[in-house]
Amino acid sequence: RKLLNQPVFLDQNIPLSEKLNVIVLDMDPWSEDSAGFIGSNTLVETQYSGLYNYIVVVDQSRLMLEKWRGVSKYRVARAFFRNKAQYKIRRAATISILTLSDEPMIYINWMKLQIDLRMVLQTILVRIFDNITPLPELEPPNYINLMRFLEKHIEGGMKKYPTVITILSAREFDYGDKEETLKIFSKLNEKFGPYLRIVGIPLGPTYGGRYETLRTLTTESGGNFLEVKSPSELLAKAEAMSNVIDFKSERAGDW
Repeated sequence: RKLLNQPVFLDQNIPLSEKLNVIVLDMDPWSEDSAGFIGSNTLVETQYSGLYNYIVVVDQSRLMLEKWRGVSKYRVARAFFRNKAQYKIRRAATISILTLSDEPMIYINWMKLQIDLRMVLQTILVRIFDNITPLPELEPPNYINLMRFLEKHIEGGMKKYPTVITILSAREFDYGDKEETLKIFSKLNEKFGPYLRIVGIPLGPTYGGRYETLRTLTTESGGNFLEVKSPSELLAKAEAMSNVIDFKSERAGDW
């Protein structure tokens, strides 16, 4: 409210607090030098750069033993954690690690992270995930069961922080789960609103109708889904992912 009627520039990033910024997406006319002011109808995008509850869901099913362009999907997942996931630990107030096949299983249950512990975890994260080896007897990921499990599991995090969920899945053809998964997710969305984001990491090519449920689930949460064709493209896009949480654009007058 303090920013209403104050002069700004288009696309200007304005800090509201230590952890929260807004970006001006449009504005009312002000002068010829492209400056404007924030009015009640100004469209703004909010970005959160503080701590969050971090849930990592790792496919442990037999699908992880499949090859993707000559490389096992399990090794692609290890490379992902080596190259990217450790950076998200820096923003985690708590962390929970789940393994996924037909049913999710808890590997680490809501560990609270102080600053020094976050730094330690960055160095041992790869070893942690090295121990989550795929098993040939485990069925492919079931997103319906995962959503049902998350309904209660998310509450174990610290309520003052938003929740980020990273899902690594090797299940390419998942359309059969889509309708029921989205029904359950809508309940999560009602409960946690904008404070829940899903990041979809597909361990396989995403063209030709693949990863339909994971893609839609990620999009519905306002999170990031990586459209990729190869392991190298996946790792490159994962490296470029932001740790900032983007909330939906809204009118300044609706705050």
